[in-house]
Amino acid sequence: MRFAAIVNTSAGTTSRIGKGRLRAILNAALGPQLSTLKFVSGRSLCTACEDAIAAKPDALLILGGDGTCRSAAAQAVKTNVPIVLLPGGTMNVLPKRIWGERTLEHVLEHVAKGDVRDGTLDMGTANGAPFFVAATFGLIPVLARVRERWRKAGGLREHVRTAASVPRLSGRIFKPSVRFTHAERDAARAAALVVSVGDADRLLPWGSADDDVRRFECVSLDAEGWIDLVRVAWRAATVGDWREDARIGDFAATEISAHSGRRTWVTLDGEPHAMSGPVILRYRRDALRILAPHPKQAEDIAA
Repeated sequence: MRFAAIVNTSAGTTSRIGKGRLRAILNAALGPQLSTLKFVSGRSLCTACEDAIAAKPDALLILGGDGTCRSAAAQAVKTNVPIVLLPGGTMNVLPKRIWGERTLEHVLEHVAKGDVRDGTLDMGTANGAPFFVAATFGLIPVLARVRERWRKAGGLREHVRTAASVPRLSGRIFKPSVRFTHAERDAARAAALVVSVGDADRLLPWGSADDDVRRFECVSLDAEGWIDLVRVAWRAATVGDWREDARIGDFAATEISAHSGRRTWVTLDGEPHAMSGPVILRYRRDALRILAPHPKQAEDIAA
């Protein structure tokens, strides 16, 4: 097989290992099968994917975080080219759905030997924009924007200013500002809404998941302050029945409408985006072609 590989230079793995070491790892694993290898910034990712796909490789390899994987997968969906999502970020929620806890080197070993099969992933769309893990509304996108400002802060003064802005947000972000509805539910409000592609437990690296859940699991949160938020997060991290918390509501749907004003902030696989009007989310089955472990290997990964 011929592979085109694209690496996000700002992803956690690249920053930790370095471009030179990553280049050596990819070349050693794939050798002549690696027809193209590009290191790109986040802004150049979509163009790099388009160029790589235009060369008609047998599969596209992507190394980066969940946001990188989402952007690349969105390009692959348009052309139906198979994609290999490599663990290259901090959480790696999406690659872990396919490869479990396998390391980058181990995944590349499977790919190089051809110990893979054609598979598919479901996805959601938010006003047409694809996502593969989750879309979130309300206080979560606000905190995600703070995180982005922190990452881009140029010095101590900007870091301090960003940190100081968090307590001032309390009066706004804990209001039930997210309005949402779907065909089988009356309109409701919440401080936060998570729309997970499949079982919401899959958003937790330590949680089990039901792979037969092939619709959105929608989780709403009513929190009155930071203490409530910490309690809910702690319960989700330590208790299996987190859905029983009185502050949590959950339901399943294949289409949902959500908005929080004329401009609605939403995170798609962890990246914040501003959208106008109600955001319509739709579930699509078998949308993305992937290379995945064989069933026996998948059993080993799950074990």
